[in-house]
Amino acid sequence: MPCSTWRNNLGPNFFAPGRIAVLKVLASQAAISLDNSRLYRELQNGEAEILRLVDANIVGIFIWELEGQILEANDAFLRIRGIQSVKIFCQVACGGRI
Repeated sequence: MPCSTWRNNLGPNFFAPGRIAVLKVLASQAAISLDNSRLYRELQNGEAEILRLVDANIVGIFIWELEGQILEANDAFLRIRGIQSVKIFCQVACGGRI
């Protein structure tokens, strides 16, 4: 739609009332899209930071089931707990599963 059909040059209102409603919907959708983009970028940055912590082995991290069984642990967690190898850890904590 050409831009000239959106204008109303006859009165003080630049846009016709029907067009204002359309513009409000478009502006709302644009705002939602920008906000979703920002949230997704923040999520990606947060995930990257967590992966850096896990991979750096600075922080001991483990994942467990609600019943208490540990499913995974990084090297820092094993070191903090004084466990020498993943194999020994799995025999004790994971029921022998690796």
